[in-house]
Amino acid sequence: MLEEIKSMPALCCGRERGFTLNELLVVVAIVAILSSLAVPTYQWAFDKYRLKGAADTLRGDLQYARLQAISNNKPVFVSFAPAANMGSSWCYGMILATSGVAGCNCTIANSCTLKQVSSSDFSGVTLAAPTSPAVMFAANLNFDPVRGLVAPASGAVEFLSTLGKRAQLNLSVIGKAGICDPAATGSGYPSCY
Repeated sequence: MLEEIKSMPALCCGRERGFTLNELLVVVAIVAILSSLAVPTYQWAFDKYRLKGAADTLRGDLQYARLQAISNNKPVFVSFAPAANMGSSWCYGMILATSGVAGCNCTIANSCTLKQVSSSDFSGVTLAAPTSPAVMFAANLNFDPVRGLVAPASGAVEFLSTLGKRAQLNLSVIGKAGICDPAATGSGYPSCY
């Protein structure tokens, strides 16, 4: 056995083991090519989830406003700004009605006591009037404390992503909010029609 060990070639005296510069450059090139193929997929996924985040947050907040109105037996106002053309710089806020208060201004810090949400929370997502046949809901919504009905009547808004995905939030007169995709853009919501 000792003779077998002595007859083995020495590891230190042969060629050094490792990668050559050419082998390393080939591996780096392959990784770069695969990464460049994956980047558009990541952008698509981030775009979709930002859109879904904005739409789902508004739907949840409208349901929250309805519940707050019923549980506190006071109207809850949801105010959007800017009202006319929302665009990429939008916000909304909620306030529990007290004497003389009929809304809040989400552009002013701490004006909306229940909640304030801003477009900066969802970069690249715009809020706009919905495509036909839906009608945009009012800039100030009022949830009734008795039955949770919303006034003025029903309406919708549409969220648009940077890559063209769309999500339309529809609000019924009974205060129920639903989301659909008005143009089958791959937003992850069912088609509106």
